Amino acid sequence: MTSPGNPFEASASALGYLYQLRVALQRCVELSRGGIEWSVAIEATDDVQALVGSRTELTQLKKRADNVRLTDLSQDLWKTLRVWSHAVTEEQIDLAEASFYLITTAELPEDSAGFLLQPKASGHRDEQAAEALIVQARQSSKSTTLDKAFKAFDALGEQRRAELISRIEVIGDAPGWTPSGRNYSATQAWPSSAGSQSPFFSVLRAGSSSGHPSR
Repeated sequence: MTSPGNPFEASASALGYLYQLRVALQRCVELSRGGIEWSVAIEATDDVQALVGSRTELTQLKKRADNVRLTDLSQDLWKTLRVWSHAVTEEQIDLAEASFYLITTAELPEDSAGFLLQPKASGHRDEQAAEALIVQARQSSKSTTLDKAFKAFDALGEQRRAELISRIEVIGDAPGWTPSGRNYSATQAWPSSAGSQSPFFSVLRAGSSSGHPSR
């Protein structure tokens, strides 16, 4: 809960909810062009959840200070994996019909799991290598803070773990968290082109040649 004596913390929370709303509204606009069999929710199973026919899209949005990196033991990564693992094991979603998106302002270090789970268009995607890094991080860590996330991840088993990771796309160094949208318009979140498998492809496409979106 936000402390009433800290207006800066309250503003940060409000900004996060505003961004969720912008992303959800844009997804509504895009889906409305293709029929009526869809719905979008905020703070349901995830920050933004879209149901499109039999498919489910779960999206986590993470805002962090400049120069923060999404490492293989990042709390943002593991808390996200906990949410998604729980949704799978509790049968809240059908894994075979689900897609998962982690959108973060943090940087993705090269050869980290997040870096290797960028969309295929980045040229860096390697799902097996990413899974190996995540498993290695889990096995080597003694963190009690991440214990619940580790247990949720372990409960998947090897087959569902591999399938979950294969369905994750990570967008790092994501711009556009200012209220005015100075750096990034919400209309960029989902491309109008049906040729892209990732609803966040245009964010990546607007980035630098290194595979990271520009600020």
